Amino acid sequence: MPQSMTGFVSFDYTLPQGILHIDIKSVNHRYLVTNFYLPENLHQLELEFGKILGLHFKRGKLDIKCRFDWQTSTQTFAYDKQLAEKLAKTLHDIDRLIYNAAPVKAMDVLSWPGVLREQTQMDAGMKQQILQFFNDAANHLADSRINEGQTLSDFIQPKNARIREIVSQLQENAARHVKAYEENLRDKLKNLMAEEIIEPARIAQEVVLFAQKTDITEELERLLSHCAQVEQLLTQQEPVGRKLDFLMQEMNREANTLGSKSAHIQTTDAAIELKVLIEQMREQIQNIE
Repeated sequence: MPQSMTGFVSFDYTLPQGILHIDIKSVNHRYLVTNFYLPENLHQLELEFGKILGLHFKRGKLDIKCRFDWQTSTQTFAYDKQLAEKLAKTLHDIDRLIYNAAPVKAMDVLSWPGVLREQTQMDAGMKQQILQFFNDAANHLADSRINEGQTLSDFIQPKNARIREIVSQLQENAARHVKAYEENLRDKLKNLMAEEIIEPARIAQEVVLFAQKTDITEELERLLSHCAQVEQLLTQQEPVGRKLDFLMQEMNREANTLGSKSAHIQTTDAAIELKVLIEQMREQIQNIE
């Protein structure tokens, strides 16, 4: 069953050191694109996260937001003494230039970017556990995309079956349309040339020319072949979205040819319905991996 490229998962995982938050959103894209939004304490795992996603997905645009909230008991802090000294000296110099300057507090210095640093240790065991949790989230997203893929498949299959029905009807009507043209041609000639002998060979020649001009046998056979390919692709586990999209282009081309060759209102109506069905299928196939 093919995967959809749309899906979303959000999980919170509890570790001894704190809580890991993972959100992954997936939408359709020609290729696999991963956009990470990670805090500083998780940047070191971005490459491993990307490898995990590459094992699960082949196409789609993924937005990944992760955050790790450390437990207070596991946090320690350090400050950049050299930077703090420079900052304090600068503030002191500025104070001498300002009349009645407010006193600078220690928290004012600590709030300056880069002065206070959170000291957290992420050992190998903790990294491995985070990667396992991330893989779990990716698994859930894959399941979500498979379920959505089933929904898309359930939508496409009846449309594909309807195309088969239309093609079968056109195949049955093709011979009758040629016969009706011959009879109509004979009636017109009889009314116009009542006293003259109608050459059977001439009528036969016109009928043959009409049959050749309006022959849609190849187009119908190709449409049936494409329908069979669609059914077969919808049973595969590997990514088939691009193949299905190509088939929709080919089927639309055949439907256009049917319309251009049409010499009967039924064929014209059938060509229009085929184009509508193919476009409906194509819109959904855009979301299949």
